[in-house]
Amino acid sequence: LENGWPTLIELVTGKIKSGVSSDRVLGLSLLSVLAENAGEQMKKNLKDWLLILRKCLDDPEGEVYYLAIVSLTRFVRWTSSDEANIFQQMIPTVLQKIQLLAKNNEERATAAIDIFDELIECEVGIVIPHIKPMLELCIAIAAEKELDDQLRINAVTFM
Repeated sequence: LENGWPTLIELVTGKIKSGVSSDRVLGLSLLSVLAENAGEQMKKNLKDWLLILRKCLDDPEGEVYYLAIVSLTRFVRWTSSDEANIFQQMIPTVLQKIQLLAKNNEERATAAIDIFDELIECEVGIVIPHIKPMLELCIAIAAEKELDDQLRINAVTFM
């Protein structure tokens, strides 16, 4: 993918780094599809993608940080010890963003919380230092009766 489609990678990277939020959304949508369907081919540049996604987590636009979490979730299975430290550093921000999504967009929060299951299944070492705040977030979500049942069920299922 990297060698075969440099124009595609340039397009995705350019859109993600754009100052226009709709461009960032498009770039991250493309990246999440690529991560899901061509993750193995993208693995050799995974550190670069993770660093880009780390910046996207700080974006003020909810759709941007949501898609960054979706992309991260899809990259988990391709993460090795080389990238684990970068991934681990993002977990506190991911937790904050899932908490924001739970307040503002329960459907997206339900999808975003899947990152926990993927991390436990594929790279438990990334999760271990953050297990307490992850569980605290899940307990808070599960206890919030105003939230959507599916989001609460996902939080309980993770615990």
